[in-house]
Order: sequence, then C-alpha cells, then structure tokens
Amino acid sequence: MTCTRRHLFIAVLLAWCIAGTASAITITGATDAKALVSASPVAAPAATTVLKISFQTNTAGTNLSFCAGTIADYNAGNCPMLLGASGGVSFQSLAVVEASQLNGKALYVLRKVGTVNAKYTLIIE
Repeated sequence: MTCTRRHLFIAVLLAWCIAGTASAITITGATDAKALVSASPVAAPAATTVLKISFQTNTAGTNLSFCAGTIADYNAGNCPMLLGASGGVSFQSLAVVEASQLNGKALYVLRKVGTVNAKYTLIIE
C-alpha cells in the first residue's frame, strides 16, 4: 500500500469527523478497479458516535461499492462490510453506522460493473 498526501488528508479529516469536531467530509475521487480511501485502519473513539455516509457514482456505465474491511480484503477485492453501493449515475446510497463498527478497518471503493475509470462522491457526516 502506498500512502499519499491525499490518503493522509482523508485520514485526518475522518478522525476529526468521528471525534465530532468537523461537520462533514466530502470526497470526490476516481477509481479503476479499486481505490483505498483511508491511509490506515480507522481508529474510532470509545464514545458513541454515529456517522451518516452518503455514496454516489458519477460515471455512467459503472457500479461502485464503498466498503470497510482489512487491507487483505482490499487487496483481494472483497467487501465484508458494505457501507454504500451505487447502481449508476445519480443513484445515491445512505448508511448510518456506529463509528466503533469501523474500528480497525480500512475504507475503500471497489468497481463492481464497468471497465472505465469511475468517479464518485463520498460524504461522511
């Protein structure tokens, strides 16, 4: 796994959101077959924190899944915890999850349908 400035920025923003110090994170990214969103596994606080996660595909002819799992799951293209699925352009999914459910998991996007690079929007509140 290569850690980029984008990954570090996203990890810091996610930590602030989970801690309740940020109102929302909006990520517009692109993926070929898969894309790692978090640079490292999530470290959620012990306190109860609820996250609202909105996920949308912005590229016609592609379906994407927003997932949480181990780095091994990411490398294998598996999605043990589905946080969002988009069945096409403008189709938006919403998940409400307890932040502690993401503890120790990496966040990533997998392309399920299509062959072109796909763009997506992810909002975490």
